Amino acid sequence: MQRWIVAGVAVVLLGIAGFFGARTAWRAYNDAKPAPVWVPLAVNPDTPIEQQDKTAKELGERLHDNGILMKLTKELNLRQTWSLPDDEAASKELGRRMFVRTGTMDSPKGAIPAIHIGVHGKYKEINDSKRISERLIQEVWPILGIEPPTQSIR
Repeated sequence: MQRWIVAGVAVVLLGIAGFFGARTAWRAYNDAKPAPVWVPLAVNPDTPIEQQDKTAKELGERLHDNGILMKLTKELNLRQTWSLPDDEAASKELGRRMFVRTGTMDSPKGAIPAIHIGVHGKYKEINDSKRISERLIQEVWPILGIEPPTQSIR
């Protein structure tokens, strides 16, 4: 009888250990998933797709300027966030992760064309990616010559 109790306890302990091991593996897997974050910039629906692509490309080139990248790197302290040796490496990493592409966004009138300005990152970095994307959109307003909105986008 005692053997069955010992065997039962062993099975229960192995089951618990397996459960926590699987949960840890699942969390590690999910944290490493890609999670791009962007801020949509609405575009006039009457604008041709070619013009939208051209605007997105030009905007991307302007945002990839080394001065802007270095400014954002220092402001957001990305060197420490990404554990890189210096601001220059963090600036290059930001340039590598940043994207500007065309897409759509939801509005009260349905889906409308938009330019997405954001960064690629992992799921575990999603809060940092949101912070970077929201700061990037602030650099877009002067480039486009548009007065920034006074209210929060949220």
